[in-house]
Amino acid sequence: MSKKCVSYYRTSSLTNVGEDKDSLKRQKSVVHRWCRNNGYEIEGEFYETMSGDNEILTRPKFVEMLDFCESHDVKTIVFENTTRFSRDLICSETGYLYLKGLGFTLISSESPESFVDDSPTSVLIRRVLGCLSDFEKNSIVEKLRGSRIRKRSVMKEKGIITREGKGRVEGRIPLI
Repeated sequence: MSKKCVSYYRTSSLTNVGEDKDSLKRQKSVVHRWCRNNGYEIEGEFYETMSGDNEILTRPKFVEMLDFCESHDVKTIVFENTTRFSRDLICSETGYLYLKGLGFTLISSESPESFVDDSPTSVLIRRVLGCLSDFEKNSIVEKLRGSRIRKRSVMKEKGIITREGKGRVEGRIPLI
């Protein structure tokens, strides 16, 4: 008999959303493979585009998933990896403790013991991975900010500017 679960997928940027993008396809592939190999049947799938440092209860699809779980008696949530659950250490830990208190089991298909085992070593590893994820997110944000600053001056030199006279870097560039 297979065990029931739901799957949660999250992408943080609209640039990674669409049929031609890999984020959701990759996440589904990893989660489906893990569930198939470990005797889980996915009862519902939930996907949203939202930053990973938002609290879980501020995410509309996450809340919808929790409602689904309650009405379908599902207590296991599977996601690709810990970064899909959260990219913020505090949000990850508080979300995990909240869900654990409600009787949920969280499973990262890339590291299944991350949220299951509460031994001191597992807690340390989960928190270190959370710190690394938080660091990676902040590094990406900083690199993107630097890129926008550089691109802004290039676009201004080309005459592609905003109403404020700054180089345009976001949104659709008008055809000239």
